[in-house]
Amino acid sequence: MKNGGWLFVLALLAGGPLFAYGCSRGDEHAEDHMGKGDMEGQQEMMDGEHAGEMGEHDKMMGEHGEAMDEHGAAMEKQHESMRDLQEEWLKAKAAMSGGDTAGAAAAASEMEKSAAIQDEFMLHRNAGNKEEFQRQAMEFRRMVMGFRTYAEKGDVKSLREVAPRIDEACNSCHGTFR
Repeated sequence: MKNGGWLFVLALLAGGPLFAYGCSRGDEHAEDHMGKGDMEGQQEMMDGEHAGEMGEHDKMMGEHGEAMDEHGAAMEKQHESMRDLQEEWLKAKAAMSGGDTAGAAAAASEMEKSAAIQDEFMLHRNAGNKEEFQRQAMEFRRMVMGFRTYAEKGDVKSLREVAPRIDEACNSCHGTFR
């Protein structure tokens, strides 16, 4: 069945016989005004113009898609880093609570590795305040290095003093930027 036939059936179901008759005559009506050859020329012209527009659209969307892929990969790396930090911090606190300063030092060392990429982070909130984020991130890394140093020395008293400050730093940064 030609396009006009399907259109007729759909129009008949949707709007009744008079509407269907008018819809089925659409191509014929245009040919009455333009001639059959002109109709095909117009369609070719439209197809060509549309194809050019679609080519530009596809190109733009491809570039946008690549940018979104890069953004997504960067965010995944960031989120993975934060999960690693949290996991290692929980290990460090558990080790500290059990008197295992070597375990606390090892976990803090892993935290330092994960925290090293914080300057590359894309902020979820307050993105215009990147300098403050970097200041807080540097302070956090300094505290983690101190925690590791105390753990390596077996200085449990200092570990217990710095641990709450690390928790506060995490909460403060997340409250502002996440």
